[in-house]
Amino acid sequence: MEHASAKSADKKERRPLRLPLKALLLGGGIGTAVFFALTALAAAALPSMGAKASWLPYISVVLGGLSAFVSSFIAAKAARANGLLLGLGCAVIEALLLGAVLLTAAGGFGLVTGFLCAALLCCGGAGGVFGVNSIQE
Repeated sequence: MEHASAKSADKKERRPLRLPLKALLLGGGIGTAVFFALTALAAAALPSMGAKASWLPYISVVLGGLSAFVSSFIAAKAARANGLLLGLGCAVIEALLLGAVLLTAAGGFGLVTGFLCAALLCCGGAGGVFGVNSIQE
């Protein structure tokens, strides 16, 4: 009987780790999807508004920050703890995914990619903090 209670206690110790990891992966995936959706909308809407196509990299930095904020807000709200760490984790996942796409599509990194990574990290951390602090108990 003691063996079963030890197994149960071991499961309870591992359970809190599962939710933040799940929230982190979910938030990173949502953030990447939101970024690509917003960038596609901006690329479609900019020419009709008379904007130049050369503005898209700079607009993508702003959209990257917005998507990192949204993803980390969702992840931190789901996990209910460690908002800054979850926010930065979501931003790192998003930066790695976007970096891989940029590396294959553009053939390298530029200054705008550095600004995109900085915006992802700053907005991701802020979104995580706001996500945890928006929980009302």
